[in-house]
Amino acid sequence: MKKVLIFILIFTFLPVININAEEGIIFEASFEEGLTGWKYATSVSAENTKITDSCATDGSKSVYIFDKGEGVSSGITGSMTEITPGEVYTASADSYVVDGTVKLFFKYFDKNSQQLTNKSMGSKPGKWENITVSYEAPENAKYCAVVLCSINAFSGKAYFDNVKIYKGEVSPKEISGSVPKGEEDLTNASYTIPALKTYSNKDAKLLYFEGFEDGYEEWGYHNNSLKDWVSLSNEKAYEGKNSVFITDQSSEKASGIKSPYIEIEEGRLYTSVLYMWGINNTSVKMFVKFFDSQGKNLSSNSFAGKRNEQWELISAVVTAPKGAKTCQIFIAGVSVSTGDAYVDSVSLYEGIYRAEQTPDIYIPPVQAVPVDAKIIAPVNNKLVYSEYNAEGDKLSDFSYAGFYGGDYELPVTANLPVVETLSPSGKDDTNRLQEAIDKWERKDGVINVIKLKAGIYNISSKGIKVKSGVLLSGEGQGPTGTVLYAYTPQQYIPVKIAGDEPSGEGGKALIQDEYLKAGSRTVTLKEEDIKNFKPGDKIAIIHNSTEEWAKAIKMVGVINVYDNDTTWTPGSVNMIAERVITGIKGNTITLDFAVFVPHIKELVPSYITKINDDNRVRNAGIENLRIVSYYNGSEADEEHATSAISVTNAENIFIRDISSKYFYSSLISSGKRAKKVTARNCSSLEPVSQITGSRRYSFASSTSAQQILYTGCYSYDGRHDFEASFSVTGPISYVDNVVDSSNTGSETHGTWSTGVLFDNIYHIGNDTKGYMAMALRGRTGTKLSQGWTSATGVMWNCLASTIIVNKPPLTYQNFSVGMWGQYRDTFAKAMKDKNIQSNKSGYRTGESLEHTEENFATDEFTSFVGDAYKESPYTPVNPRSLYKAQLSERYTGVISNAKPNAPVMVYPKPDSFTEKNSITVSGLYQLGAEKVIVYIDNLPYEAKLNSATNEFSLDVSLEDGVHKIYITQVIDGVEGNKNADRFITVKEEKGNPDYLQSIYPSYITSMLINDIRPTYDSVINSVKVTVNGENLISDVRPVVTDGRTLVPMRAIFEKIGASVVWDDAVKTATAKMGETEIKITQNKKEAYVNGNIYMLDVPATVLDGRFVVPARFIAESFGCTVEWEDSSKTVKIYK
Repeated sequence: MKKVLIFILIFTFLPVININAEEGIIFEASFEEGLTGWKYATSVSAENTKITDSCATDGSKSVYIFDKGEGVSSGITGSMTEITPGEVYTASADSYVVDGTVKLFFKYFDKNSQQLTNKSMGSKPGKWENITVSYEAPENAKYCAVVLCSINAFSGKAYFDNVKIYKGEVSPKEISGSVPKGEEDLTNASYTIPALKTYSNKDAKLLYFEGFEDGYEEWGYHNNSLKDWVSLSNEKAYEGKNSVFITDQSSEKASGIKSPYIEIEEGRLYTSVLYMWGINNTSVKMFVKFFDSQGKNLSSNSFAGKRNEQWELISAVVTAPKGAKTCQIFIAGVSVSTGDAYVDSVSLYEGIYRAEQTPDIYIPPVQAVPVDAKIIAPVNNKLVYSEYNAEGDKLSDFSYAGFYGGDYELPVTANLPVVETLSPSGKDDTNRLQEAIDKWERKDGVINVIKLKAGIYNISSKGIKVKSGVLLSGEGQGPTGTVLYAYTPQQYIPVKIAGDEPSGEGGKALIQDEYLKAGSRTVTLKEEDIKNFKPGDKIAIIHNSTEEWAKAIKMVGVINVYDNDTTWTPGSVNMIAERVITGIKGNTITLDFAVFVPHIKELVPSYITKINDDNRVRNAGIENLRIVSYYNGSEADEEHATSAISVTNAENIFIRDISSKYFYSSLISSGKRAKKVTARNCSSLEPVSQITGSRRYSFASSTSAQQILYTGCYSYDGRHDFEASFSVTGPISYVDNVVDSSNTGSETHGTWSTGVLFDNIYHIGNDTKGYMAMALRGRTGTKLSQGWTSATGVMWNCLASTIIVNKPPLTYQNFSVGMWGQYRDTFAKAMKDKNIQSNKSGYRTGESLEHTEENFATDEFTSFVGDAYKESPYTPVNPRSLYKAQLSERYTGVISNAKPNAPVMVYPKPDSFTEKNSITVSGLYQLGAEKVIVYIDNLPYEAKLNSATNEFSLDVSLEDGVHKIYITQVIDGVEGNKNADRFITVKEEKGNPDYLQSIYPSYITSMLINDIRPTYDSVINSVKVTVNGENLISDVRPVVTDGRTLVPMRAIFEKIGASVVWDDAVKTATAKMGETEIKITQNKKEAYVNGNIYMLDVPATVLDGRFVVPARFIAESFGCTVEWEDSSKTVKIYK
C-alpha cells in the first residue's frame, strides 16, 4: 500500500455489489511513476496533461487533464491489455471533476487493434468518486484499454488516480482523497523534454553472442520434425569459418533454430543482431520472443531481410514487455513461403547497439540509346501532342506544377528582409517560434525571413503553423545545423502550413460539352451562365462521382480482402480542379491550362463555380534545416511524430533543402486544397515505424491537391516513397527523384488520382522491394476501394525492376513511356515476379474477381508490366524529361533549354559515419554524359567514368568532421541539376562551417538554361502585369517611368493575342488584332490607332535590348480593361 498524503478528506458512500475482485487485477496505474505505460490520446494532450501532487486518493500523485473547449479533446490512453472474449471485465478509476466533462472510457479491440466497443462513465463535480464500467468482451476481442479523456464538444478539468482493470464485475467503492489546491499550471507540465540522442555503442551491454564456430548445440530446433533442414556450413561465413544453413522447402511448415533462454528485465530496450545471406527471396526471418517466469510467450517480433546473395545486417531494437523475464532469438522460415539462408554472428545487447552495416552489392542497370517519343514528340525543338484515342484526347502540360505554377523561380533568400533572428532556448521553443511567425505574417506578397541559428529547437505536440509571408530559414540541414526537434512521444505533425478552405461563390454552371476532351483548354457553358463569369475569375471544375459513372468504370459491387462491399458511392470520389478563366468567346471559356481527364456528360453532370480563396496561406516557405522526430530507440516505435511538414489550403509554398529523420510517415504531405507547392532537394531519412500499411509515405500528395512539384529529392527506406492518393487532380509532378532501399511501390496509391507524372524516378538498389505502379487495387481499401488508382497518369523514363500500369475503363488511359534503364540481374528479375504476383492479387473490379494475362503483360527485356498505353519499353525517350521540356517550351519557346537531370549517388549513404578519412563517392550517370562533377563542401572534383557500366566514382581524403556532398553531370556541354545534399561524418561531428549551408544561386537550381523567369524576390516590390489572371513573363521586367508602366512589346502583344511586325529601319512596331491596328515608334510620343494620332505621356523605348511600350495605352487601344492593384503593385489587364 502506498503512503497516502491527505489534506482534506472527502468521503463518498456507495453500495458495494457482487465481489471484491482485487485478486483479478490485470492492469493498474497510480501515476506515482508518472505516465509510464500511457500515451497521449490527441495532438493537444501533451500540453493539457500533467502529473500533479496537489491531490490524490492513493499515494501523493494524480494525473490532471484540462480541455479548453476548442474542439479537440485531451486525455491519455492506457496500454493494451490482453483479455478473453466472452468474459466480463471492469475498468475503475478515482475521479475528481473540477468542472465540465472528462470521463473514463473502457474499450475493447480486435487482434489488429481496431476498436470494437466503447462505454464510458463520468462523475459529479467537486468530489472524489470511484467510477466503474463493466461489460462483456465481444466475440472477436483480443485487447482492452482505459482512456481518460474529455469530449470534443465540451471543456473540462479533472483529476484521476488509482486506475485499474479487473477480470470480473466490480462495483464502485467508497474512497477518500485530498482536494485540489487552486488552479494547475500547465507550463511544460507533463514531461521533461527527452534529449535528441545520438546513440553510442558504449552504452550497450552484450548479453549473448553465438558465431557457430563450434556448432549450435546450445540452440534448439524451431520444428523438431524438420531437423534435417538445418545444418552447420563452412561454405559461407560472415566471420570465422562457419555459419548455420537453413532451408525452408515447404509452404506449409517452417524450419529453423532457437537460442537458449536469455535473462532480461521488463521495460528495458534490447537490440538483437544477426547477419544473413538470403537465397531465392528467402522467407527466413529473425524473431525476438519474450516470456514470463512461467514460460508463457508475452510478445513476438519478426524482422526480415531485403537482400539476396550477399551478407545483410538484420538488427532490431525491442522493448521487453511487462512481466518478461527471458527472451529467445528464433531464426526460422514462415509456413506460407519458402527460401534458404545462411545465418552468422547472432548477438543480443541490453540497450541500443548500432551494428556495422554490410555494404550492399549494387548491380547497375543496362542503359540504351534514346529514341524520340511519339505521344508527345520532339519536333523542330518543339513538342507535338498526339491524340491517343478516337475521341481526340491528348496529354496535358505538367509544367504548371510548383511555386507560382512555374512563373517565378524560388526567391533568393539573401534578397529578402531578415526581420528576426532566433537561437535555441534549451527549453520548449514552440510558443516563441509561433509568436515570431504570428508577428511577421504578411499577406501582401512580401516574404519576411525568420532566421533560425544553428542548434536544436524543441517543438511540442502543439506544433507550429507557418503563415503567409514567412520563411523559416535555418543554418544548415546537416547534423550540426539547425534542427527542429519534435520531442513529444505521441503522433503529431510539428510543422503545418494550413489556411482555410476555399469557398464557392455564386451558383453552379453546368458544363455543356457532351465530351470534354482531356487536353482541352476550352469549356462550353449555357448562355445564361456565361454572363456570370469574366476573364481572371478563379474557378473550380467539379466532377462528383455518380452511380452511373461508378458502374461504367466497374467500381460498383467491389469486394475487398475482408469481404466488405467497397463500392464507389455517389459523392465519394470527387474531383476538384481549380483553374483561372483567361478568355471568354460566346459561350466558351478558356482556361489557363488544360484538363487532364475527359469529362463525360452522360455519366457525370460536371460544373464550374467561382471560388474565393482569400484565406489560403500564401508565399511561405521552409529551408536549409533539419526536422527530427523523437523515438524510443526501437525502429518499430510509433508513438512519435508522423510527418515533418503538412501543407493544406495553401498556395505558392516552397520547401527546399530540408532533411527529415525518424518520422512515421512523410517529410512533406501536400493535402486538401494545397496548390502550387514546390519541394526541392529534400531528403527523407531513416523513417521509424512498423513496415506496414499507412506508413512511410515519404513525399505524399493527397485529397484535392494540385500543381505539386517534388524535384531533386531523396527517400531512404520508405514504402510509398513518392505517392499520390485520393482524388488529386494534377498536375502532380515528381521529377528527377531517387528512391533508395524502398519496401514497396512509388505509385498512385488509391482512389482516382489524375494528372500524375512520374518523370525520371530512380529506384536503387537493384534487388530491393521498391517498384512503381499506376495499378488497379480493387481488393484493398477498408470502406472505399482503392480501385482505379490513376487516370492520365504518366511514367516517363523511370528506373525500377517493375513498372506496373493498368488501363481504366472507357476512354481513360494511363501511360508508360520510355525506360531509363533495366535491371537484368537475377535478383531484380525475381523481385519483378514477386511484384507482379502481389499486384495480381489486388486486381479486382465489381464485375470480375480475376485478372487476365493481358492486364499484366510483360517480357523479360523490360520492366514495363500491364495493359495501359506503352511506348519504348526497351529504351529511354527524348525528351529525357517531359516536365522540363514542357517548362522550357513555355518560357523559352524551345525544348532544348531543359537542363540535364542529376546523376544518381549510390554511396556513401546519407548521414554515414566513418572512422576512415578516405571515402569513395560513387553512383550512376546517364548514358552520354561527358563528365560527372562531385562537389564536396562546395569544391568541385571530377569523377572517373566507367563507360561499360555508366558508373562514376571518386576517391578522396577528408578531414575529420561533417562534410556535404552533391553531384551534377554534364551532357552536351551543359551542367545539369544537382541532387539533394548528402552529409557524412568523418570520426566526429564538430562545427557548422559556412560550406555546410544549403543555399544556392538560382543558376544552379533552375531547371532551365537561358531562363527568362525572374526569382520571386525580384518581383515582390516591382510592378507586375497580368493578362486575364496570368502573369506576363519576359526576360525584361516591367518598369515604371513618370508614373507609366512600360512592358516588353512582343510579350504584351502576344499575351493579348495581337500580331506584331517590327520595322527596324524606322524603329516602329505595328500590331494588329481584329479591326484594330497600332503603330508605335521608339522615343516618340506620337502613336497611331487605326491612323488616328494619340499623344503618349511616356514614349516607347529600348531597355536591355528589348523594345518596351506603355501597357495601358496598348491594352486600352485593343479594347481591354485595365486596373491597378496598389497592394500588390500589379497592372491587371482583362480582354
